Amino acid sequence: MSFEFRALSHPFPRWFGPYSPACGTTSGLRIQLGVLGTYVTTPTGQQRWVAHQCAGVQQLQTLVVSRWGGGRVLLMPNGWVIKPDPTGNGIRWAIGRFSGPLILQRGDGTFFNMASPGALTPGMHWLGPDTTGLECTLDNTGAIQARSTIPTAFGEIITEIPLVPRDAQLARGLALARPGCGRARVRVTENGHVITKRDEAASGWTSVYVGFIDPSRWPHDEEWVESAVPQAPQLQFDVSVSDDEEIEDEFEDEADDYELESAEVAVDGAADVDSPAAPGTQSPGGLGARLKSALLEFWCRLQRLWCRMKSCLVAFLGGT
Repeated sequence: MSFEFRALSHPFPRWFGPYSPACGTTSGLRIQLGVLGTYVTTPTGQQRWVAHQCAGVQQLQTLVVSRWGGGRVLLMPNGWVIKPDPTGNGIRWAIGRFSGPLILQRGDGTFFNMASPGALTPGMHWLGPDTTGLECTLDNTGAIQARSTIPTAFGEIITEIPLVPRDAQLARGLALARPGCGRARVRVTENGHVITKRDEAASGWTSVYVGFIDPSRWPHDEEWVESAVPQAPQLQFDVSVSDDEEIEDEFEDEADDYELESAEVAVDGAADVDSPAAPGTQSPGGLGARLKSALLEFWCRLQRLWCRMKSCLVAFLGGT
C-alpha cells in the first residue's frame, strides 16, 4: 500500500480539532522548494529527509505549492491533512485526507517507513523524525489528550480534547519509556506510532518509543471540520487544586518559543513559504465564517464568565 492523498474541494473548511504549532523553522513536515520533507537529527548532524515521490505525495505538493507556495503541513494520525493559514492568524484549513504509509528518504538514499519503523518495543530508541505528527499528553493510565486553540477577537478558545481513554498498553509503554513519570508529552506520528523523549545522562534528551495507537479509535473525527461542527466546542475547566506531578520533559524550555508561521525563514535563505498569502489563496471570509466567528466569540465570553463564577464559588466554599 502506498501513500494516497485526496484533496477536499476549495474553499477549504476550517479545522477546529487538535493541532501542534511549529517550533522554530526546522520542525514538522514542510514543503520547501516544492518537496515535502522534515529535518532529522542524526549522529552525523541534521539532515533533511524528503518524502518518497509517489503519486499521492506529488498531488499534495502540487496543491500546497499552487495555493500557498509551500510551507508547513500537518499530517494527522487519523488521516487529515491540515494547512496553517499563512497570514499567521491562527486559522487552520483542512485540505484533504491521506492514507497509507509516509515513507521518507534518508540522506544516504535509504528509506524510513513511518508505518513500519522496525521491530520496536517500549523504551527503545526512536531513529526517525521526532518533530512531526501531533503533540499530546499521555498519563500513566494510558489516556491521551491533545489541545485545540481557536482564535477569536477576544483571545483564544483553548480546548483539551480527549483522544484515547485509558489504555493498558500505552500505560505500560510510558512506564518503560519514562520510568516513574506520571505524565509526559508525546507525539503521535503520522501513522500512529507514539514517541516521547527521555533524559539520558550521556546524550541528553533522546527520542524513545512508547507504543502504537489505532487512529480509527479517535472520537470526533468529522466534528473537527467546519462543515460538520454545528456549535462551538465544549470547553473543560478544572478549578480544583491538584498535587499531580508536573510534566517533566524536553518541551518545557520550548513552550514559549512557538513562532507564527508567517515569521519563519526557509533554510535556503529565500522568503519563507508560509509568508503572507498571494492573491487567490485561501483566506477566511463569507457570511458563514463571520457568523461562526461571532458565535465562537460569544461562547468564549460565556465560558469565561462561567469560569469566574466557579472560581468564586470554590473560593467561597473553601473559606467556610
